[in-house]
Amino acid sequence: MRFVFRLLGFPIFFLVLAFLLSSGADRFAESVMLSGISPMLNYAGLASVAISLLCLAYNAWRMSQAWRGVGELCYSCGMPTSYHPNGKYGPYFKCWNCGTNRADR
Repeated sequence: MRFVFRLLGFPIFFLVLAFLLSSGADRFAESVMLSGISPMLNYAGLASVAISLLCLAYNAWRMSQAWRGVGELCYSCGMPTSYHPNGKYGPYFKCWNCGTNRADR
């Protein structure tokens, strides 16, 4: 479950943000004082969709790298890992799926 959340968490968040910005833009368009903000919120919604697509593309690229065996993979489950340069005992890799850590030595 953690792996699915890690893969789809940010894209879903940005899609929900795009929906909220678009619905907020419609509400602001009705107001005389805030009608100038409405076009900016529509563009912010489009930017949020673009960020969501970029997050999905990056995650798909990382998964394709893992399936081909390229890059740092977890030693226990074989899924991709993320690099954390500022750990307590130095830099380390953390697995996206199982959460195990491996020191970068």
